[in-house]
Amino acid sequence: MYNVQRIMNRMSERRGITLIELLISVVLSTVILLVMVRAFKVASEQMTKGRATIEMASQLRNAAETLRSDLENVTVPLRPNSIEASTNGYFTIVEGPVMDNRQRIGGGMVDVAANLNNPLVAGTSYLGDYDDILAMTVRSSGRPFRGRWIDPNDPAGVATVVESYVAEVIWWVKHNDVIADNEVQYAENLTLHRRVLLVRPDLTTSFTNMNDFYAHNDLAARPVAGPGIVMNSLADLAKRENRFAHIRRATPNLGFPHEIDPGIIFNRQLQGERQGEDIVLTGVAAFDVKVFSPNCWIKEFAEQVIDPADPGFGLLGTQSEGAYVDLGFAQAMGFGIVPIEPWFSQYPEPKSKLDLDFVLNGIGRTWCTWSPHYEYDGIDQDGDGLIDQGTDGVDNNNFGGVDDEAERETLPPYPHPIRSLQVTFRLIEKNSGQVRQQTIRHSFVPE
Repeated sequence: MYNVQRIMNRMSERRGITLIELLISVVLSTVILLVMVRAFKVASEQMTKGRATIEMASQLRNAAETLRSDLENVTVPLRPNSIEASTNGYFTIVEGPVMDNRQRIGGGMVDVAANLNNPLVAGTSYLGDYDDILAMTVRSSGRPFRGRWIDPNDPAGVATVVESYVAEVIWWVKHNDVIADNEVQYAENLTLHRRVLLVRPDLTTSFTNMNDFYAHNDLAARPVAGPGIVMNSLADLAKRENRFAHIRRATPNLGFPHEIDPGIIFNRQLQGERQGEDIVLTGVAAFDVKVFSPNCWIKEFAEQVIDPADPGFGLLGTQSEGAYVDLGFAQAMGFGIVPIEPWFSQYPEPKSKLDLDFVLNGIGRTWCTWSPHYEYDGIDQDGDGLIDQGTDGVDNNNFGGVDDEAERETLPPYPHPIRSLQVTFRLIEKNSGQVRQQTIRHSFVPE
């Protein structure tokens, strides 16, 4: 009895927990808290990735549908030098120097497959071909295009909304080169732009500077002597010298071929109060335009079919089956002249004057619907002292008959039609590390 009472007295004297018990409880609480924090962090990261995936999928879908609509409503057949190309607008592609298997590193172009150990190459692995340009004239199949125009008769200079069922549409990627090294760093951003310029030749403007005009107006226009600016019709836009961001030189015989100036087009995005209105996608990692070559080389490697766009592609063991390709891919990859030349494999035709010199100067490789008006415009484009000899009714070269093709002053950059076009969009969400890609293909072959 005494022992029991003694134990009970001792128990009653304990008024708290021991230090060891306290330490154990603190450790257990900390462990539980850390587990909960980790669980919340994982859940939050998954939610962030999920939102990024949904947002990127939505953005890609919207961009793809917009481009599909443009391609479905091009105003001119995608055949070079067709009769329709002289009056019904145009379609052109500019293939920039960058390709899936070639990236711009250290101021030059680097073969990705041959430089996999280069940390600079590894750092650009999320990038694809991002410097292509698409430009075309489009006819709306539904609601008219809407744009802004400043009426020169309005003393207040207030912008009004105008409409047109026809527009000049240009797609391009802008590199925000913050570091100013002409390379896409991971911290920098690429944005995809789509500029819509209404075709309204009935309107006038008092602007005289093209940069100021495009900053305030959404109309297809060209500079004229005076100085002045006039609006373009579809027939005007069939001529390269009248198109958006094409170089129009003062001396006619020195102006040809009126190439696109990337330095102009890459810096003609909307700015000021309208900044961002022409942006289709941000966080762009690729905007790759390819054309279908029905006799292009392909090969099998590791039980997969690869084509010239894939890093490490070589000519050994190739077959001619057809693939989507970059313009001038054989020359760009150093293959040179080969026995069987697939469509679009070489540099542009010399008579287009968009060939090697322009490619090396960074203009890119161009496909264009072209226009036959250069053969009867009274200008000596090829500088041989004869004017419009391809249409003058004389056998000037004593070969092939009167006004044969060899007498032409100009030829399209590529003689082949575009049967099908493939455009790849790729986005990167850098906060979550998510990358998503979508590819669309559009056939121009009549059903």
